[in-house]
Amino acid sequence: MVITYAFTDPQKMVAALIYMLIIQQVDGNILYPRIVGGVMKVHPITIMVLLLLSSNIYGVLGMIVAIPTYSILKEIAKFLANLYDNHKEAQQQKKNEEFGIINK
Repeated sequence: MVITYAFTDPQKMVAALIYMLIIQQVDGNILYPRIVGGVMKVHPITIMVLLLLSSNIYGVLGMIVAIPTYSILKEIAKFLANLYDNHKEAQQQKKNEEFGIINK
């Protein structure tokens, strides 16, 4: 569309470029973070930071892989923290039983 307008009507080409730029910015900066954030339970600002950092470091491939990788690592960290808390609680309960302390 833009190439056709470049040869036939330069004013329409500029209008088409501006329209495409606006649509791309709205999609990339507003819609995508809200949709992905809602589905994966990731804050939109976190998504924006991940996309910016991963695109600067690894390019397009980094942008594709950044959010799923973050979500997986976040769930692993939650699981390990929960496992640690349960272990700590069991150790405390065992210690209390050893000294004859009863928790109600």
